[in-house]
Amino acid sequence: MRPELKPAILHLCSGRLFGGIERFLVALAGSAAMTEKTRQAFVVTSHGRLESELRRQGASVQFVGDVRLRHPLAVLRARRRVREFIGQHRPDVVIAHDTWPLVVLGPAASGHPLVFFQHMRAGGSLLERFVPRGLVKAVFSTSAFAAESAEVLFPGVPASVVRCTVPAPTRHDRDRTRRLLGLDAEDVAIIQVSRFEEYKGHLLLAEALKQLRTRSKWRAFMVGGGSRPSEKALRAKLEGDVADLGGRLVLLGERSDVQELLQASDIFCQPNIGPEAFGLVFVEAMYAGLPVITTDMGGAREAVDRSVGILVPPEASAVALALTQLIEEPTVRQRLGSRGPAKAEALCGEETTVAALVQSIRNLLRPVTFQ
Repeated sequence: MRPELKPAILHLCSGRLFGGIERFLVALAGSAAMTEKTRQAFVVTSHGRLESELRRQGASVQFVGDVRLRHPLAVLRARRRVREFIGQHRPDVVIAHDTWPLVVLGPAASGHPLVFFQHMRAGGSLLERFVPRGLVKAVFSTSAFAAESAEVLFPGVPASVVRCTVPAPTRHDRDRTRRLLGLDAEDVAIIQVSRFEEYKGHLLLAEALKQLRTRSKWRAFMVGGGSRPSEKALRAKLEGDVADLGGRLVLLGERSDVQELLQASDIFCQPNIGPEAFGLVFVEAMYAGLPVITTDMGGAREAVDRSVGILVPPEASAVALALTQLIEEPTVRQRLGSRGPAKAEALCGEETTVAALVQSIRNLLRPVTFQ
């Protein structure tokens, strides 16, 4: 029998932020299945958490310069360094994760199969005008919802759904984390974990919390942050809600102990006002055994259903009603949460997602021979 093919992959990414895309890349770097089936290397354009965590996983990482689109010479230098790294790594396929690295670094992959890994639905970014359409040979979309829009950017280019890997978490000491958060045994902890972007529904959740009519004790935590002006402005608005809620809403900022915080909580709530392409954090919450409340739109429908959570319209009263039900009915909370880990594994388990990614790469490369 012919030996198993082992493609070499070069991932192009920014690294300036740290969210779902970056968690996925770190998961790939640490995946035993990916190490067994592929050879990987990563290009980043920013020193930061992504680069550090990739190196911690033992990945081959190349920093090609802190690039800004308003500095054309920096873009050209970065592309030259990517070409040099391609010459060293000799990838069979180059994968650009999101629009920015595709536009900035993608042209350096000319002569190699270039894949656009679509983590967001297409059609809303000015940057999309500059994508190197002629170079992209395939689109890997994180959800069917996202894949529907791929034709807008890349007409005639094949698009396939390749879900992001979310590794099953290590179990942590729930009681210890709850004590550190100042939670009593009877407190119901509500948590949202996401970047401070308006469409993720932070303000809607805060408004829903103000409408809760439950006698049970509850606390709410928002984990995440950001350095962009819009993110700072959103946090400033939320600080007013913190005051209005008498401290029952806590902004924890950027944290490296997200799994511990999820496992210490009781309900995950992210009521988007705009659609997610998929929502890896919903899968992380399900792995932690949390029932999920989110809005009935976009890729969230592919992750969350009645077996593991509650889908609601993007209205504060509807979010408050769902929260009240789960706060006051622990048996419902436990029933929905108990089904989460199995669903999370089926959707984004390492074995399933790595197999899909590797098979999609092989389909692209046929009949090319590689080792």
